[in-house]
Amino acid sequence: SQIEANLRNTFALATVIVIIAIEMGVTMARLVVRPILQLSQAAKSIVKGNWNSPLPSDRADEIGELARSFRNMVEQLQLSFDDLKATNTALFRKEEQLQRLTSNVPGVIYRYVMYPDGRDEFLFISPRCRELYEIEPAEVLENSQVLWAMIHPEDVAKMRAIAPEAITSQQTWSFEYRIRTPSGQQKWLQNFGSPESQSNGDIYWDGVVIDITPRKYAEEIMLDYHEALEQEVQERTTALVKANEALERLATLDGLTQVANRRQFDQVILQTWKRSQRESQPVSLILCDVDYFKRYNDAYGHQAGDVCLKCVAQVMKKIAKRPADLVARYG
Repeated sequence: SQIEANLRNTFALATVIVIIAIEMGVTMARLVVRPILQLSQAAKSIVKGNWNSPLPSDRADEIGELARSFRNMVEQLQLSFDDLKATNTALFRKEEQLQRLTSNVPGVIYRYVMYPDGRDEFLFISPRCRELYEIEPAEVLENSQVLWAMIHPEDVAKMRAIAPEAITSQQTWSFEYRIRTPSGQQKWLQNFGSPESQSNGDIYWDGVVIDITPRKYAEEIMLDYHEALEQEVQERTTALVKANEALERLATLDGLTQVANRRQFDQVILQTWKRSQRESQPVSLILCDVDYFKRYNDAYGHQAGDVCLKCVAQVMKKIAKRPADLVARYG
């Protein structure tokens, strides 16, 4: 009975100790976990932009020290965000001023880069691109070839030929060229550009393009006026010109067959060849002879042979119907 009493007392004491330990654990949890939860909630609130979220910084323990450090960090972040906001505002104002400047300048401002591997692109082109080229600036920034495709082929060749000189001298250059806009309008433009070579081989071009079409039209009008003043002189020389044309026809026609002679053939074939190279178009040439003509000549005489040549020439002349076609006696 004494042992059972001791066991009951021990069990009761152990139960009391367990209850006390649980109470102490709950109390300690409240004292430690609750501030940590408060600190976590405050951090989440600060992330959302609420910089004045309350922190348990009035405690004298490690939690309070952590909260005070967190508060200092929040204050520094807030100052940094304020500085960043002010910087962004200043940059936005400068960008707005630059946008107004590029929009008001009567021309297209651009920055163009040529890479060592042959690629090229526009890094910047002003909004006036819509007015001058009739395309959106974004299209040019995406693909520089849309502008190159508008330039007259002859002017493209000239531009590419003189560009290396400007790059070597690193001086501003000026070039006048023609374009054909998407609406079919032809314009004369003048490009002022300044090249700058980079250490990695890139070549940057900064410049402006202006529309000189009115000036070109004015020059044409002045030319027409000048021609009108010379009309009187031209009228007096018309007779001489006609006489020269008649002589020229005689000089370019074969006397027997009345088709083009060797001289005219040489001139036309040269012009046609140059045009075909410029336009990348083929040239067709047929060189033929009259079979058994010598036998015909020997059998019927030279007069009949001449008549034969005339007939052959006229048949060929009727076949050649296009304006650019030419029938000539070569030999």
